[in-house]
Amino acid sequence: SSRDPYYEPYERYGVEDPRITPIDGAYYITYTAYGPYGVRTGIGRTKDFKQFERISFATDVDSKDGVLFPKKIAGSYVMIIRPGGMAGRRGDIWISYSPDMIHWGKSRLLLTSEDIRWSTEKLGAATPPLLTEYGWLFFYHGVRTTPSGRIYRVGAALLELEHPHVVIGRTPHFILAPEENYERIGDVPNVVFPCGAVVEKNGTIRMYYGVADTAIALATTHIDDIIKLCI
Repeated sequence: SSRDPYYEPYERYGVEDPRITPIDGAYYITYTAYGPYGVRTGIGRTKDFKQFERISFATDVDSKDGVLFPKKIAGSYVMIIRPGGMAGRRGDIWISYSPDMIHWGKSRLLLTSEDIRWSTEKLGAATPPLLTEYGWLFFYHGVRTTPSGRIYRVGAALLELEHPHVVIGRTPHFILAPEENYERIGDVPNVVFPCGAVVEKNGTIRMYYGVADTAIALATTHIDDIIKLCI
């Protein structure tokens, strides 16, 4: 958390769920700031992972799961966020635009729980969108409440390149779910929670995800396979 008097009250309980996006020679980090007044999405920046600077709080309270697109679209920075979803309230995925990473607006609804049959409570961004020739490949998590507790699972959607608020298609079912013991047993059981993904030259996606709020795991797939599921 920060000692800066502007940031400290909102980060007093900590910062978590960082997502890293390279943009124009720097690495931008979106994170969830926790404090006594709720949660907010913060944005920081570094060039060497030794020195960091905070840029802004991109949202008001009770909004998290922010991920940045790795390039400007039509002259604007673009971020996917999840307002709501706290204390049992509904949470859907939205998309917002900014000229400077500080002032965000022109927000539009992107995905809702009604769209995703396997998620009944809330949705949230997983990893920053990946640029493909077919569109932006976007992974997200969905939460379903059962008599035994919540289950976090992962799906994917394909967004239009120049109009990312338009969903081309999405996977008809979740593509990653808690199955292994280390995913099902831990501080918060039955959770798979990706925050980062990279694409290798051969098209392999390496997805790094939290498991049961206890450890970090790695899953792999091929980008072509996920795109086929979305189209």
